[in-house]
Amino acid sequence: MKKSKAIDQLTQFIIENKEDFYRLAYSYVKNSEDALDIVQESIKQALIAKDFLKDSKSIKSWFYKIFINTSLDFL
Repeated sequence: MKKSKAIDQLTQFIIENKEDFYRLAYSYVKNSEDALDIVQESIKQALIAKDFLKDSKSIKSWFYKIFINTSLDFL
């Protein structure tokens, strides 16, 4: 996948699902600041790893894997 297309799709996915990410993070840590930190760190990690996303159809599972691992690392 081309880099600019991958970034555009990742950005769109994050914008569309940001509330869901926050709620999931909050369910792990029960603290709003920590939940926001997890969301921010997950987005950062996804942007760093964007070149590993092979298929845009798998963006949801790919990002959630990063998100869950970031949450577990935080805990």
